Amino acid sequence: MPIYDFTIKAGATAPPLKIGIENENNSVVDITGVKNVKFSMRSTAGQVMIKTLATASVTDSVNGFIQYSWSSGDTSGYDVTEVDVEFRLTLADNTILKLPDRGYLRGLIGDALA
Repeated sequence: MPIYDFTIKAGATAPPLKIGIENENNSVVDITGVKNVKFSMRSTAGQVMIKTLATASVTDSVNGFIQYSWSSGDTSGYDVTEVDVEFRLTLADNTILKLPDRGYLRGLIGDALA
């Protein structure tokens, strides 16, 4: 059985997807000064883009936390669907940081009863 970084049921808009950024030594990364955060998600089957460069946010810059708050429709219309997720941060010096730096966050949109 695959291991997922996050799961959410179809049609749900909570809880938000929140991640903490750490460096290769597992130390927190201070992201003070980040200009913007974007979120992209695609299905792993057929690699169909579900969300492209949607607005996400910094929730705690000193401790390196960012999050994406699900919008209506982000998880709707799916049975069981595996997804890849990537965050894109524009840093203070206008360089781009994409997270995770290797591969993607793997998620599962599970079916719901109603």
